[in-house]
Amino acid sequence: MPAIFRFDELPESRAETYRAVGEFRSDLVGAYALNATPITVLRQTGTLFRQDLQIEPDGWSNYIVTVPYAPRTKEVGTATFSFDTTGGTINLKCAKQHIATYDASGTVAGDHHKGAIGVTKDGVEGVEIVSPVLKLNFNFKHPSGQVTITHARILSGLTGSVNGDVWHGFQPGELLFLGSTGSDGTDVEAEVGYQFAASQNRTGLTFGDINNIAKKGFEAYWVEFKNAVASGAAARRPWRVHIEQVYDPIGFQTVFPW
Repeated sequence: MPAIFRFDELPESRAETYRAVGEFRSDLVGAYALNATPITVLRQTGTLFRQDLQIEPDGWSNYIVTVPYAPRTKEVGTATFSFDTTGGTINLKCAKQHIATYDASGTVAGDHHKGAIGVTKDGVEGVEIVSPVLKLNFNFKHPSGQVTITHARILSGLTGSVNGDVWHGFQPGELLFLGSTGSDGTDVEAEVGYQFAASQNRTGLTFGDINNIAKKGFEAYWVEFKNAVASGAAARRPWRVHIEQVYDPIGFQTVFPW
């Protein structure tokens, strides 16, 4: 966090509301709020549990953070979740930043390949890296008669779709529906597990000399390289970056209204 970062409770607020000042990234503000606010609070009605943080921008590097509390329940119409942040791997063909090049004489000035990784005479091999991917599993308890074969067939057709709207704080394009598991609820209440993967939308990406690239979380991208000459030697450099839609968007608010 920046040295000037402040996280102060707003005076006369009826709920647990705070102002965060001095940090541009909302995810870092959220992480700080989770550590700076209690998981439970004691009220006259009993023990209440912290719910999803609500983080709203209120100017440059300025956020209003609301921390709601409510009873913990597991009734029909409620959902619980688990998560996994172990991420996934991708083949990265262009570095975020070139650090250095060495030969027998020492350090070689410049970045002849403009960040291309693993350049060979046949192309660019790249390198396997860990990519941030959040995996979410929601367990939702449906009322009797809702979970049927028709319901399962509909969910099957939606598998492999991304959110076209804001859902649980995730911006459009940041969530991918991986599928669901459950059992017959024709005559009884039934709990269904819904699996999602989350990947942040990005702006301002740079590949070599190509700047200001934007891509949504689950849009695919690939880098096209071209031959070049640097200091009299053959080189391979990023030429174009292509952003591709590979998943259809759907309204998560309508399909998953919990």
